[in-house]
Amino acid sequence: MITCYNIADYIDTAVESAVNQELPFEWELLIGDDGSNDGTYEKAMAWMGNYPKNIQVFQMPRKEQNEKTGYRAARNRANLLRHASGDYLIFLDGDDCFLDSRKIITQVNFLESEKYRSCSCCAHNILVNYVETGEKKDMLQKRIGNTVLTAKAYWKDYYFHPNTILFRKSCVPLMLEPLYSDYLNDNFITYLILQQGDILYVDKTMAQYNITGQGLWTGKKRVYGVFRNLKLYDLEIRVNPKMRKESFMRHVSDFNHVFSQYASSDMPLINPLFENVNTANFPISYLLFKKNDCELANKVRVVLLRIKTRIVLRYCQTRTRIREKQEY
Repeated sequence: MITCYNIADYIDTAVESAVNQELPFEWELLIGDDGSNDGTYEKAMAWMGNYPKNIQVFQMPRKEQNEKTGYRAARNRANLLRHASGDYLIFLDGDDCFLDSRKIITQVNFLESEKYRSCSCCAHNILVNYVETGEKKDMLQKRIGNTVLTAKAYWKDYYFHPNTILFRKSCVPLMLEPLYSDYLNDNFITYLILQQGDILYVDKTMAQYNITGQGLWTGKKRVYGVFRNLKLYDLEIRVNPKMRKESFMRHVSDFNHVFSQYASSDMPLINPLFENVNTANFPISYLLFKKNDCELANKVRVVLLRIKTRIVLRYCQTRTRIREKQEY
């Protein structure tokens, strides 16, 4: 399932890396275009013309070309999930690509093995390509070998890029729950998959992730990305309260950023994240969003102080072990 928006320079490489996979079984490639106007959609349609039995293209209309709601990418992915019919599924961002033609069959063979029946998915390492500088390096620098991790063990300490995670169709119903389908981005996709079983990591580098410098983690946009992550924290503990501790540890740098960097002047930038949503579903992130509101009751300020104290303690305990996983 390839998702794309205005990436005409990359889409051909992404699709070619998918159709060149060695697949000794039936396969389908679903391409979701988010209303591109740079030729991306036309290129996707050309690929469908070459593979009419295997490729389908879906386009999400835009009212305005610069329209941004914060949910479009997630809804694009959800739409592809609703049309997918495979026993195994994988997302690929349209500006990234697979590197190994045996990537998918390798992962399928592992998950078909009786030894890994407890696993809901299979991941691997990914090559990070810094487009502006040309530097390339493996995302996971420390070799850990082929490893099975429980959901709690993974969520506390690891990050495997979603482009690498092949998952079973049994993961789809939870991902399409109405409250969650609007947030199918990066880490939350993996979190929902993990609710169905362990994650198998295969010690190979079989895909490439291109960093163009236009993401959420540069300049002033960083605080927006932090609050997007904190909304996911609220959803995570709603999905699985038993993983509250692990989710807190994963998001500790987000909490710390809010308490050390977030200012009242940032509120207009963050406001779109809480417009037209039931804020009762996001109690912690909404509270943090409003933390600089002078009208907050004293008891609310006490809750914030408790969170801040817990953040500082946990941040000191975890230090280098908690790296900024969400920056990818």
